[in-house]
Amino acid sequence: MRGLVIATLDVVAYLVLIAATVAGTLFGMTIASNPYVGAMERSLAPILGTVAGFVGGVLVAGGVLVLTEIARNSRRTVELLQRLQER
Repeated sequence: MRGLVIATLDVVAYLVLIAATVAGTLFGMTIASNPYVGAMERSLAPILGTVAGFVGGVLVAGGVLVLTEIARNSRRTVELLQRLQER
């Protein structure tokens, strides 16, 4: 059961990355659609929004993936110590 939860958390981390990138793009597009924004900002807003969303998503997803990898390594360490104890 524990493995299923950790595997699901990996998938959720990737989905968070995708959602953050899409949200950043949409935010940039809403700024670009504002008629009172200058031409330079209109062209850069979707790009900067996408980059900012991706970077934010990478930070969150990376943190989650690091924690899941720590959980896997801790499990392997416990199993190794148990095998060594049996000898």
